[in-house]
Amino acid sequence: MKYITPLLAGLAFLMAATALINTRQADSVVVDNLGTANIGTGAIRIVPESLRSSPEQPSTAEQPLSSEELHTTLLKVEQQLQQQNSELQALRSELKELKSSMPPTTDADREYADLMRDLPPDFESRIKTDPDYAENMQTELLTKVIDHSLGEEERLRAVQQLMMVSGSIGTFSQIQQNPDLDKAMTQLFDHASQESTRIKALEYLSFMGTNNIANQERFLNLVVNDSNRYVRNLATDALSSMLYSAEINEGQRSELIQKISNLMDNSDETTQSLLKERFGSTEQLQQFEQDVRDETLNLPQ
Repeated sequence: MKYITPLLAGLAFLMAATALINTRQADSVVVDNLGTANIGTGAIRIVPESLRSSPEQPSTAEQPLSSEELHTTLLKVEQQLQQQNSELQALRSELKELKSSMPPTTDADREYADLMRDLPPDFESRIKTDPDYAENMQTELLTKVIDHSLGEEERLRAVQQLMMVSGSIGTFSQIQQNPDLDKAMTQLFDHASQESTRIKALEYLSFMGTNNIANQERFLNLVVNDSNRYVRNLATDALSSMLYSAEINEGQRSELIQKISNLMDNSDETTQSLLKERFGSTEQLQQFEQDVRDETLNLPQ
């Protein structure tokens, strides 16, 4: 065993033992520098090709590249990276086209596809990068919303698109306070031809119309009288948001709290339960009013 190299001694021993069992006789085991274990009359490769060294071919790993060779290598790497980047961009484009061609699979996907179908292909990127385009788009969509000659679905779709644009460019609060928009949503709700349209209009109104104290009577009436539980919940949410609105002054807030308290004490059991679930008790409402008044007094002048 004196010819076995120290690094391969253990492995050669195991290979040799296996060979001894499967051969009739083995006189010696020798591992040469090419990774061959010679066992008797046979030979077994026990070192991968990549790990073997050849005495005829000395290693060049330690020889540094010349400046010209290094420059050539770097150019090749750069070209390969550019090619890979081009292929990646092409793949992204293909995936985007594939996704756009696939039919929507969920309600959210279908709603988004419906929302985007009549907008320019570059709509989402342009409203974020081109302020003039975003402002013009906002004006155009608002015009659609208040245009009574258009169909209900088209006007409702324009509302949602308007919310996207105003949210992206930071003008949502201004749009929210637009009296024309509030009036248009109220008209859509009051004269909707279908229940689904009426509910969609109320969803927008209860979200955007809470800065207008004039809507309080509408919401209070829905809480008490509407037969649809979801509509009553929306109206209750709107009243809650209205109490916290910075556009509502102290007198208006106090009046609204009084009206809600009266309903909590003098309405049917279902209405009382709905209001108490949201606002707690009349005492809690009064404490809320006092807290808001104290915070207002403590604000820096």
